[in-house]
Amino acid sequence: MPRVGVTGMARDKVTIASLGGCIPYFSKPGSVEAKSALAAVNLAIGRSPDSTVAIYGANSIGIPSGVHDTKHVMTGQVALPLTGPAAALWRQVLIYNPAGVIELAPEDVVAALPAGRYKLLPQQAGLAQLVEQGALEIFMSSDALLISDTEVRNTQLPSHLLIRKKMRYPAGLFGRHSTNFVLPPGVPVPEGDPGHSRVIKGEEAAEMIRIRDESNGNDSKN
Repeated sequence: MPRVGVTGMARDKVTIASLGGCIPYFSKPGSVEAKSALAAVNLAIGRSPDSTVAIYGANSIGIPSGVHDTKHVMTGQVALPLTGPAAALWRQVLIYNPAGVIELAPEDVVAALPAGRYKLLPQQAGLAQLVEQGALEIFMSSDALLISDTEVRNTQLPSHLLIRKKMRYPAGLFGRHSTNFVLPPGVPVPEGDPGHSRVIKGEEAAEMIRIRDESNGNDSKN
């Protein structure tokens, strides 16, 4: 069954289509992608939708009016720790998810499968949690240009994460959410799926750690 959920709507108003994959993405009505998406909806529910709304970056959308807003203020928002060892990763969370992390009651989620709380948040939020727990360490960072509706600025984002102890990969490390992991000799291979992330191990990992330690004036071995 599709692993999706809906909040803010009565259960009798929600039908979860049992498709084998996601409905094609589109952001412009009338585009080729939009026509493919509408065809997929028709196949799933047996008719065309009553209305179609396509908005990139909306926070909330009224149905069926399509009235929307882009203010990223929602009930249940969690205050993210923007200081400390994982601050750069938490800021990266806000790049991809401007509303941050939202706390929801599982019983309020309408889904085809039982809803539960994350033990480890997905993507960069999960990586940030692992850094705070000491399972990961930010090993290297790279320059990045951030462009938003209000500013353009240079920053540094984590590019390589050192695995310090037994852990599990967060879900969703695909596409732009992927990263590079450095697995030192003797550290257990993490459980789960690294997605599109690269896992550097063996002699290559040992050499990277040696170079890092020498550049820091530290002769100790990991």
